[in-house]
Order: sequence, then C-alpha cells, then structure tokens
Amino acid sequence: MRRHSGIFRCGLVAAVAASAVLAAGCGRSWPSVRSVADVEFLDAGGVRSVDVLPIDVGVGAANDGREPPDIIAERFTLLAEGEMASQLALRGYHVRSYIGWDGADRRQRAQLMSRESLEATQASLAAFGTAQATAGDVMLTPYLPARLGEATGADATLYIGGYAYSGVDPRGVNAGDVAKVVLISLFIVVIVAVLVVAAKNGGGGGGGGGVARAASSAGSSVGRGVAHASVAAGRGLARFGRASWHAMRGWGHSVDAWGRASNHITVYTAMPGPPPALPAEGPSRTILEMTLVDNHRGIVLWHARQEFAANPARPADVRQVVARMMAGLPAVR
Repeated sequence: MRRHSGIFRCGLVAAVAASAVLAAGCGRSWPSVRSVADVEFLDAGGVRSVDVLPIDVGVGAANDGREPPDIIAERFTLLAEGEMASQLALRGYHVRSYIGWDGADRRQRAQLMSRESLEATQASLAAFGTAQATAGDVMLTPYLPARLGEATGADATLYIGGYAYSGVDPRGVNAGDVAKVVLISLFIVVIVAVLVVAAKNGGGGGGGGGVARAASSAGSSVGRGVAHASVAAGRGLARFGRASWHAMRGWGHSVDAWGRASNHITVYTAMPGPPPALPAEGPSRTILEMTLVDNHRGIVLWHARQEFAANPARPADVRQVVARMMAGLPAVR
C-alpha cells in the first residue's frame, strides 16, 4: 500500500506542476523604470503642489476592425489621469490644476496660459525626452518657451507624453489554456488512480513511467507556448518624439523664457534625423515619459522614460504602466 500511495503522490505532484506552469505563464515581466532627478530635489524635496499638463500621448491601432484609435485614446487618457492622480496623492502632492489643451484649468475654467504657449511648452518637453535619452545620468537644461505656474502658484508642472500602439499581440495564455491544463491535471490524477487499482491486482509494473512521460510532454508543450509569448511581447521601439522637427530646429539658437540659450534644444536639433513616427504594425507597445519641471527655477526636477510591451486598449495595462512610471517619483518632504 505504501508503493501505491507513492504513485498517487507522484500523480498529484504532476498535476500541481502543470498548474504551476500555467500560473507562471499568466504573469508578465515588466521592465524596471529608469529615472533621473535633480540632486537637490532628491535630498530636500521642496515640491508640494503641481500643475498637470494635458496628457500628450499619441495613440495608434492595428487596422483589423477593432476599436478605432480615437476611442482607445479617449479611454487611455481617462484611465491614465485617474491612476496618475492616485499616485500623486499617494506621494503627498496636491494638484493645483489640470490644464486643458486650450490652456484653461479644466475644473475651474480659468485661463492659465495661452493656447500657443501651451502647445509650445508641450512640444519642447516632448523634445526634452528624446534629447535626455542621449544624455545618460546628466540632466539637461530644458528649453521653456513660457513661464509655468504663475497663474496657480504651483511649485512644479508635470508633463506626460509618449506614444501607445494597440497591435496584434500573441494569444498567450488565456482562459481556454486554463481549462486545458485543469483537464490535463484531472486526467493525470484519474490515470494514476487507475494505476493504483491495477497495481493492487498485480499489473502495476510499468505504468508509472508512462504517466510521467505524458505529464512531462504536456508540461513542455505549455512551457514552450509561454516562452514564445514572452519573447514576442518583448519586441518594441526604443525612442520616440512627438514634437515638430522643423519647429524645434527654429528654436536652436533662441533664448527661452528664462533667458537661456544653452538648453536641450541644442542637443535635440543636433541629432541626425527626426525621431521615429508612431508604429503602424507589429505587437502592442507603449512608451511613456514623465517630466517634472520646477516652476520657480525653470529646471527639470525628475524625468522618467520607459518602453513597455503594453496595449493601450487594455485598462489593466494602462494603469500598470502609469503606476510603474510614477513609482520612482520622490514623495513630498
């Protein structure tokens, strides 16, 4: 009877192992977000209130009859704003205003800056991300075409930009796969039970090896599918830029609102060609960047930029990438 119990335990172990393979496949490997920050801001803080610029993320979608990009973009913006507000509150920041694309406070409708100043600021901060990506840990000086926070008195201004593409993703592990592995597990247990009965009647000599091989084959099949999905999800584009290339070149030798002529635009316009455009095919990908600008000193306090194998059409993906981006933002001191 001890031998029969051992066979049964092996069957249960195989069933549990098959379920474990599935559970591993259901997870996703998220990259670590790299950020750079001003040393004084890291040491002393000093920022308690922020203005939030309009989310400047271009959204594209595969032309396969699913949701159009404008619908995905609208939902993406709402979800990203909600998660961003939660993350700011979690870190102790008070949002003074959410600025709309017309330059007005979206809650109180007070005009905070002109539309032209807002668009120029958005374009310049989009270019900042592309230039900063080439500078490593050295924080560049931003070109600020307009003073920020003057109408609200906020300590800093937060910019969120990037692009997001809803593509044709590998199927990966889904509910159907869950059912298959559960059935495989149950099948293994049933077969082992049959072998136990057969062993009682003297026919259990070689059955255990056959079951072990079947379990190994099933597990390998699921494992290969998970590995393939993981590799496919890792593809993507490394850089982006939403600012007008020709407009940026015109700013190369002009001073900004702080009277500075040496800034990130010099680096940006020295690049050999414009950043790549929004992708039009392939798997989903999302590149986000966030830049926190000190309204009193006109410098960048914190900047993060990361690519994710995330689909902007999936609410869980949107919340995940925003939360991971803001995880490196220092809390209020």
